[in-house]
Amino acid sequence: MIRALITLLFFPLTAAYAIPTGTADLGPARIVFPGDAARSAVTIGLTGTQLNGDTISFDVLFGGGHFVRAFSQTGGLIVDFRLPLDGNAPFPSGNPFINMGSGYFLDQNGNQVGNPTPLMGDFESFVPPFNADDVAIFGSLALNTPRPLDLYGFHFDLEISLPGGVIDETGPFSRFEAITITGTGFDAAHTVFGIGPNIPSDRQVPESGSTLVLFGVALCALIVGKKLPSERDVDFDITLFAITPLRANSAR
Repeated sequence: MIRALITLLFFPLTAAYAIPTGTADLGPARIVFPGDAARSAVTIGLTGTQLNGDTISFDVLFGGGHFVRAFSQTGGLIVDFRLPLDGNAPFPSGNPFINMGSGYFLDQNGNQVGNPTPLMGDFESFVPPFNADDVAIFGSLALNTPRPLDLYGFHFDLEISLPGGVIDETGPFSRFEAITITGTGFDAAHTVFGIGPNIPSDRQVPESGSTLVLFGVALCALIVGKKLPSERDVDFDITLFAITPLRANSAR
């Protein structure tokens, strides 16, 4: 009897704080190198929700036993989420890239990771009469978040005002609904991240890679040197091309 009473008392509170949630499968497990990204279709359960400026909170969880691992070297992570609309709202004039609320990554227990970061985005149109057909929303991992760390989802607190705008995850533009995770950094080596499990616990910029780059540079310079009459010119070419890898190493 007591247990039933406790359940009745706390169930309304639990239900009140439940938010729409979608599941994305970013697998297979792998290291995500420059030029690649982790992408998955996802459905949240927001059909019929109006974009009237009220906060729309929802989660996208990484399912299939997968998670995102930000390595010590990972400069940053960008979340790109496309939310489909019913296509009946007029396209906003100028379509500025605007603030659309805030968001943050989630840990294995659904807790916030790092500080919230701004959500930025704009609207997209695909077919005549070129109304607002979906919303492109971009979030990120707070730059001061300690790494390496594993991330299991992303929480959105979306705030958009579009007169007549209504979310429609079942209509013709629902095929665009997806989430994409991309690495960012000041050079290619620092955009690398992982999709777990069964990946290294951390990943540094490998010394062997830098050595290979320098070896390749020297080899190219020697080939060029065969076509140059001056040994001085060859030395200059080697020094010039080797500067970039050396700077990357010192900044690591």
